[in-house]
Amino acid sequence: MPSWLESVDWAESEILVNLTCEAIQGAPEYDPSQTISKDYELRLFEYYKQFI
Repeated sequence: MPSWLESVDWAESEILVNLTCEAIQGAPEYDPSQTISKDYELRLFEYYKQFI
């Protein structure tokens, strides 16, 4: 589990993270109409790696 992930509440469909709103808003944009590609996964990894 990533260090910035604090908890997951499956019953309430909520997660608690230790990140600022700015950090989350600056992440690569997610498009639910597209399948998640390896390139997108790598961009997310590189972006969030700076918060580890």
